[in-house]
Amino acid sequence: MGSFLSGLMNGVLATGELAASTGTAPETNAGPSLAMNDVTVGSLSALVYMQAKVNLMTMEPQWQVSKDGTTWYDAKTSNNAAAVVAVTGTGSNVSTTIAVSAPDAVYGYAYSRLSVVSRLADAVDANDEYSIEYNYLKRGYAL
Repeated sequence: MGSFLSGLMNGVLATGELAASTGTAPETNAGPSLAMNDVTVGSLSALVYMQAKVNLMTMEPQWQVSKDGTTWYDAKTSNNAAAVVAVTGTGSNVSTTIAVSAPDAVYGYAYSRLSVVSRLADAVDANDEYSIEYNYLKRGYAL
């Protein structure tokens, strides 16, 4: 087993730049897919930046899983808790950056990703944006 620090992966498959939300809410803005074969169980999280400007637009992070990388399903915690709104637009830019732990369900699938779901607004602004950065420990390294 390698050391914790040498196996820590930061920024893996990050979007790299902010991507503006487009379309009509609710909208799922998919993050990049992550192959789970190299991820230590219990170590996956995502650092997510979200900014909403449109009045009453909400944005929330949502983990998703896939068997084949093409068909995606929402991943929930064992008690089926709903996603919690992380940011709500007020007409001015409102932003947050949060770390979101992956639910246990992601470790039983070949692929996972974090998406940002926007709701309650039929219009978008160029300032409605997000970025996603995955962080995890590579398989074979101790937690």
